[in-house]
Amino acid sequence: MTNSSATGSPSHGAVPLGSGLAALREAVDEVWWYDRSDFIGAPCAGLLPSMTFEYRPYREDSYEEMPSGPAPQSYPRRVGATFAPEHGDGAHAWARQRGLRLAAPDLKATDRAADKITAVQLFATAQVPTPEHSIIPPDRHDRTPSAWEALGAGAPLVVQRRANNLVGRGTRLVESADAYDACLRDWSGETLKATRYIHGLALTVSGCAGPDRTVVSGISHQLVGVPDLVDSWGAHCGNQLVGPDHLPPGVYESCQDTCRRVGDVMRAEGFRGAFGIDLVSDGHQAFAIEVNPRFQTVVGLVQAAEVAAGVLPTLGTHLLSFVTDALPEPTPAAAVPPAVSQMVVHAPQNGVLTRTVAEGCYRQTGCGLRAVERRPLAELGDDEALIWPHARVGDRVERGDEVALIQVSGHVADIAITPTLSERGRSWLDAVAAQTEFGP
Repeated sequence: MTNSSATGSPSHGAVPLGSGLAALREAVDEVWWYDRSDFIGAPCAGLLPSMTFEYRPYREDSYEEMPSGPAPQSYPRRVGATFAPEHGDGAHAWARQRGLRLAAPDLKATDRAADKITAVQLFATAQVPTPEHSIIPPDRHDRTPSAWEALGAGAPLVVQRRANNLVGRGTRLVESADAYDACLRDWSGETLKATRYIHGLALTVSGCAGPDRTVVSGISHQLVGVPDLVDSWGAHCGNQLVGPDHLPPGVYESCQDTCRRVGDVMRAEGFRGAFGIDLVSDGHQAFAIEVNPRFQTVVGLVQAAEVAAGVLPTLGTHLLSFVTDALPEPTPAAAVPPAVSQMVVHAPQNGVLTRTVAEGCYRQTGCGLRAVERRPLAELGDDEALIWPHARVGDRVERGDEVALIQVSGHVADIAITPTLSERGRSWLDAVAAQTEFGP
């Protein structure tokens, strides 16, 4: 988390907790969080006005409307938010049914940023570094020279579809001309982006596009496609917060500057609220890869750092972006984030979830997991973890789907291009997997 831009100006800094909460309470009476688990809302409990969590069923992209009759009255001071409101109409229908004002960004601005093709124009406008790339229209899939010849020159490429999904199945690493041709066949009829692969450190930076400025927040090392955990090269496996000292000189600041520049362009185009940017570092600077114009899973970690630093958590800043004309003045002090991490538990097969670990705080013992009193993430002991199920018993899942999230203090992997999980990280994944079962 940072409270200053790369140039040293605090103009893109975090919102102080006191003035942020005062502004929220002036505009909002109730806050509702609608998601598969409360991992983002929970760190804000006791801070934001009258927090209520409601479960968003797994894979649901619609929400049952109210029966015939007058629509419920809408109360502007009752505000709802959700993880990815652009996925189907479920969140919007939920808000209407509950009489809530949904804090969700403009769909056109969201689509433009999320689109892997138009995001290239966004990065160009923001004047941030990006890897060399080529856009491949549908009618040029079988024409030469190909992106493999122009960009690859024997080196790997990353090929992306226009729309990716939350588990990275719209991104492929291709390492040969034959693999490139197979990718074009599989995604025939689609516009694609081929990017020169940078063998570098995967990072993500979180931010929030407010009504008058972009707030630059936490930076994390992404655990992506970790061997033995997933079979998808680009799948999200977890994150661990990092500070400037964890990265080569200048890289942390490069991430901050990219977030500020891209956020300001998105704001100018009508986007509001939380977002994240995926980057890769070659050891000298960070190159922007894609934008996630929504909450990212890493916000669960970022908010733990924000609360510990005495600044408004991202969910609060996100809400303020929709209910105020200007954010409170930023705090000038910088904060070093605590070392906290999270790991994703993926479904190993297709099937119905028949057993899972209940939400809560756990300690590992010789007999398995024992529930203990819940404490803030940054205060957990080495043998403790917060566990958040993202699917419930009876949900049908597919191989690779995210079914649970494990959060711990400290780092669970080395900060490296190809990270290796620590024994502690592996033990937590094994412990949760032992209590997770699937049926046909």
